[in-house]
Amino acid sequence: MKKVLLLLLASLIAFLFTEVLVSNILRYPKYGVDRKLHGIRSSDGAIENMYFPHSKYWTVEGKNSVFQRNNLGLPGTEVIVSDSSRYVFVLGSSYSEAMQVPPDSMATSIFERRLSKIDPRFQVINLAYSGHDLYDSYRRSAYYEQTFHPEAVLLEIHDDGAMWLPRHPHPLTFTLPPDFGKPKSSVTSYVLTILRNRSSLVNLIIDAVKADERAEAQEEENALRKRTYSPNNGRGPLIPMDLFTCLREYHLKYKEKFYVVAMMPDARENKALGDYCKENGLNFVSKEIIIPENRIAGSGHLNLAGNAALGDLLYESFVEVHRKP
Repeated sequence: MKKVLLLLLASLIAFLFTEVLVSNILRYPKYGVDRKLHGIRSSDGAIENMYFPHSKYWTVEGKNSVFQRNNLGLPGTEVIVSDSSRYVFVLGSSYSEAMQVPPDSMATSIFERRLSKIDPRFQVINLAYSGHDLYDSYRRSAYYEQTFHPEAVLLEIHDDGAMWLPRHPHPLTFTLPPDFGKPKSSVTSYVLTILRNRSSLVNLIIDAVKADERAEAQEEENALRKRTYSPNNGRGPLIPMDLFTCLREYHLKYKEKFYVVAMMPDARENKALGDYCKENGLNFVSKEIIIPENRIAGSGHLNLAGNAALGDLLYESFVEVHRKP
């Protein structure tokens, strides 16, 4: 019995020592997840993490850094929540989520600083999320507009979606599912979330395990997409119909408050998308931002210069329309 107690004591001391090392020396953050919600990502069983205000996160792209989310638990600078605030949503993927750069250098933060010179009541809410395409972003916007009523909704598009939109059930439907926004109630998930929120070490271990699982799943998904996706090579439409279907739904819902901000690296695709928007009365701007000099190490997410360019493009999109008579 004494040996068992000594072993337990030694294990506890080792755990506490490692916890201090991981959290205070390595500065690896705790989980920071407030709740997990169903129905926002359309994939079967997919869950959306909602984070605590001012929770921290680790990024390794470019260099190892720990940054902090804002008062809404979202990337970017603080959002002033008041009856007089004029909210602007920015939707998109990890390119505009911009977790790789400091919050005040994100494109959405640059956009807000420029907007504040026009009217300090403007508050930009960065709703971009890693792994989201146009279809998922539609639901994410629907969730947040239950709390914030946007004066404008800007959608960043960095590719044609041909390798991502086919993963959703077809035909695409924009009716929200019955479990939309409902919290995940699994006991296992609840316990693991508590442990990860209280221990950097536990969070690091689970992150490492899940990273391997995600890598395997990503390889399988990439292999599937390669079998089902063939490059245009000058044949057929440059932009797949799924993307146009999504844009129609956004436009029906938000009307003149909806803006398309394209930054695809292919000028032909930007033009094809622009032609569609012009023909159908959608607000549209474009610039080839996804280029090596604007990306971390030439091929990653947007670096500081890329975020500055996107911030300016978001501003251009919004202001040019508002200046029209």
